Amino acid sequence: MTTAVKDLSWGDIFYGVTSLEDILKQEEFIPDVIVTIGRGGMIPGTLLAYRLDVKIIHNFSVQTYNEKNVKSGFIISIQEPGHSLTVKHRDHKVLVVDDISDGGSTLNILSTN
Repeated sequence: MTTAVKDLSWGDIFYGVTSLEDILKQEEFIPDVIVTIGRGGMIPGTLLAYRLDVKIIHNFSVQTYNEKNVKSGFIISIQEPGHSLTVKHRDHKVLVVDDISDGGSTLNILSTN
């Protein structure tokens, strides 16, 4: 199985960040914390943090695709989020930014650590 890859321009990224910012403001959900998932979520998550004036950002690297961009069926946690993330921000509004969400395994590993 191969995954289709689309090259995104900076305009595409800024459009997506601006659209998400508009939605969050409309829903009155301004996060206290943004968690970015590397690699794909780091740039849009950081841009969004600046636009929403969110000061707390956590960056994590979790990989579920192999070097050929094929879903590997297992998680390679390059950087463990650790127990402190969920304990420290238990009563905060947290936004997780990633580029792909196709099975929920990355979000699951964040919520269980």
